[in-house]
Amino acid sequence: MMLKAIIAAGGRHVDTTLLADQLWPDEDGDAAHNLFGTNIHRLRKLLGGKEFINYTDGDLCLNPELCWVDIWAFDDIVNRINNTFHSGDEQSVISLFEQMCSLYKGEFIPGLQNESWAIHTRARLSSSLVESCTQTGTWLENRNKWEEAAHCYKRTIAIHDSDEHLYQRLMQCYHALGRNADVISTYKQCKAALLSKFGVEPSPATVAICESVNNSSQ
Repeated sequence: MMLKAIIAAGGRHVDTTLLADQLWPDEDGDAAHNLFGTNIHRLRKLLGGKEFINYTDGDLCLNPELCWVDIWAFDDIVNRINNTFHSGDEQSVISLFEQMCSLYKGEFIPGLQNESWAIHTRARLSSSLVESCTQTGTWLENRNKWEEAAHCYKRTIAIHDSDEHLYQRLMQCYHALGRNADVISTYKQCKAALLSKFGVEPSPATVAICESVNNSSQ
């Protein structure tokens, strides 16, 4: 649990007092401090030694020379995608996008639904995924790369299927490609996902995209 909380806090320059409060909220200051000391000793031993975790004056960091953290890699690739847009290198953007999606394995620690520190990081990562996908897809759409943009939206929906805006963008791409049957099937997929997860129907904006395709086909 401690390692998960450290990673959720970023793994770098983690405030150990705050960390102890999050892990043992029902303990007083001294008891939480003692529990922290015991558990940090166990974690260092589990990882392979004291050098895996740097801990000085209430500041804790996982050693980046010895520890690989998927969240670090994910955030780094998101930043690299943003920087690559300016170069106009389409293949690099798509390659980085694929790497980002491969790193995202679903919700962050899905088994911890009630821990505030896990909820915050879970929301941040999913938001970052959707935002990066939207930016990449829009960048490709602006270059009339509809097939590639559709792939980005579809790829992201496969690992994060509850964002309605991604379905809207995918439907628009299929419409631009003249693939009206795929527009309708994507709408049905969106409707099923939203009903399953939130118990709601697609928004009027999503319905309008589907209806525009039906009207143009008549």
